[in-house]
Amino acid sequence: MSEKIKSIIREYEKSWGYVPDWVQMLAKYSPQALEGHYTIRSQALTDGALTRKVKELMLVGINAARGFQTPMIAHIRGALDAGATEEEIHETLLVAVATAGIPAYIEGVKALKTVQAEKKKSSQK
Repeated sequence: MSEKIKSIIREYEKSWGYVPDWVQMLAKYSPQALEGHYTIRSQALTDGALTRKVKELMLVGINAARGFQTPMIAHIRGALDAGATEEEIHETLLVAVATAGIPAYIEGVKALKTVQAEKKKSSQK
């Protein structure tokens, strides 16, 4: 396995808290596809016309609407790291409600509480 793929895997582990099965499969069977996906993902999440914070909040809303808990947690972490407030996350989840209904908000709150608990636990160390 190349150093580039190992680095990508470490980034997923850091961001998601584990390495998703689909990342492991791509790393094993199609490392070039994983590199391509990661390159696009990385470029998409850099500051441009929209800030990284706004892009992370967009991904929080999209994942809330789709009910994808793990990526939502990862993007809440990313949004907070990029300077988002809990109020901004709340408003993002309200927008998701317009598309997917109150379950999007409920799942978003669960994801936010997970991130808050992680931060509290790491600050107590």
